[in-house]
Amino acid sequence: MEEEIYELEDIKSKYTDGWVLLFDCEFSDSGELRKGKVVLHSLRRDEIYRNLSNYKGYKGNFAIKHMGEIPKDLSVLLWGK
Repeated sequence: MEEEIYELEDIKSKYTDGWVLLFDCEFSDSGELRKGKVVLHSLRRDEIYRNLSNYKGYKGNFAIKHMGEIPKDLSVLLWGK
């Protein structure tokens, strides 16, 4: 796990076309992701979701983000408590 919080543009340049799980995220006033700490990265979204249970005890905010173009056949579901 990276210890440093990076700007989203830096993360995009390092993990082009991959998926990332970010902790300690910072968001703009309008809710856009700006920064985060890279915890996991993979070219496969399923690998990110499969490993989420390893971080059950994490209490901070997080984001899962694709760093390239969103595939046309991808559906996204968001939910909260």
